[in-house]
Amino acid sequence: MVYCGKPSRGCEACRERKTRCDKATPSCSQCVRAHRTCPGYRNQLDLMFRIQNDDVIEKSKAKAKEKAAKTKAKERAAPVQLMVADGEVEETALEDAVILFSRRHLEFPGPWVLDIPAYTLTPTIEQRARGWFQTHQDQWLRNTDILESLTSQTKGDEQLLASMYAVGLASFSNHIHSTELTARARKGYVTALRLTNAALRSPTDAKKDSTLFAIMILGIYETVAGTNAQSVLAWTSHVNGAAALIEYRGVEQFNSEAGQRLFYQRTIAMPQRIIDLRNAASHIAITPLPIWHVSDMIINFTSFRADVRECRLTHPREIIEKALQLDQRFADTFANPPEDWTYEVIFTDEDPHLVWNRAYHIFKHSWVAPVWNGMRTCRIMLHETIRDQLLSSASAISPVFSPAEADAQETSSVSICIAMGRDVMRSVPKPRSSINPNEPKAMLAGTHHAYILWPLYLVGGMDVASEHVKDWVINRLKIMSEEEGIKQAGVVAGYLEQSTDFFSRKPDLTPWMGSLSRQWETDNRVTDLYDDDD
Repeated sequence: MVYCGKPSRGCEACRERKTRCDKATPSCSQCVRAHRTCPGYRNQLDLMFRIQNDDVIEKSKAKAKEKAAKTKAKERAAPVQLMVADGEVEETALEDAVILFSRRHLEFPGPWVLDIPAYTLTPTIEQRARGWFQTHQDQWLRNTDILESLTSQTKGDEQLLASMYAVGLASFSNHIHSTELTARARKGYVTALRLTNAALRSPTDAKKDSTLFAIMILGIYETVAGTNAQSVLAWTSHVNGAAALIEYRGVEQFNSEAGQRLFYQRTIAMPQRIIDLRNAASHIAITPLPIWHVSDMIINFTSFRADVRECRLTHPREIIEKALQLDQRFADTFANPPEDWTYEVIFTDEDPHLVWNRAYHIFKHSWVAPVWNGMRTCRIMLHETIRDQLLSSASAISPVFSPAEADAQETSSVSICIAMGRDVMRSVPKPRSSINPNEPKAMLAGTHHAYILWPLYLVGGMDVASEHVKDWVINRLKIMSEEEGIKQAGVVAGYLEQSTDFFSRKPDLTPWMGSLSRQWETDNRVTDLYDDDD
């Protein structure tokens, strides 16, 4: 029995018409005026309590069906499958999978995630691009934690986010071979250049860590997306632009850990003012001592090269003695490296077109390989300089060195160049498509493809390199371009095929850097580092 409340006492005709009933007897006034028979009135006591068993049962069944339908739909939508790098499958709740970018494991085998129900929100192109960048950033950057810090502290400065978007979309488009996304990435790159220019015109924004990092990432874009010689020049412009901006930032940049580490990240071809800043940093910054020591040697190496190029050092014996001193410093430092810098040599007979001379290197950390290859390229260039001086001396009227002395040094220099080149080639990681699941995972982190490009170019272009070495290097560069999405590698392979020395043809950027520095000194601002149509 269910209490149904107080019922209406009007007659049925008035209740149907929703008119006021005066409840007169034997007939109400409404029915009399309408000339109809009044149906009479109901028993009020009977209406107060009614049996509703059937209605309750029907309602209960309807609710049960509705609940079962919701549960079934939820079970069907819950497991969203995402392909990970090692081929396994992860399950993630639907609400967590709307935008999911795993920073260390997520890999996209196709245009996007697999098996997402049609009613799931699809990430935008911008989200995909930034997610792809975050997933693959350790292939391009050594200090990825700096980027996390910058994007969280600044809430994402526009120039930094735009450069991340351009690089992420360019790499993603290379992966899925999409010309449409490549065009969109190019537009994103132009937008990033404009935003970076705007930041550089602001005395405050120009000194931000995010602006310096944005310029570095723009250089990565040229490595990932560049398909012609102009892209190499643009990459060089970004590298030198970062050096110029470091000079402008001054000692203030060492107030933050990110600023200290970004300063270290740019350690080649330093003008004297940047060297002075670095000396100041050694008293302020908290830096990893081993890598700081290596960067000291690289600075000395670049200064030596500049002295030879600009004829501040001219005597062959003096040049060779200085080169041998620098070479010995490199050799001694890397003869007893820190534990984290050591690597393992793996021997194999498989994939000779991918593995040089049946061996490859496995490093404990991906950033270690570029350090080793930096040392190797420096030693190769030092001994190429030594061999040039020996050749020059031998053709002189009064030779500086005796034949025995020259032959001994020539043999030693050739041997070192070949050994350094061999180790550079063995540090090249295999393409992901050829990785055996049973191989050590560290092979994936052997080195960054973006960092191996120029050491490989140097090795393939050595005059002591055999045709076999040159052909192997060209083939690996082409594989990097076609399978790993490092398009600039294809450009470099073309230089080697044509026996073209790109660096002998490119314009000298030193005067441009000098004029740029003088402009900053007078205007106290950084501006127009980049052309929007670059």
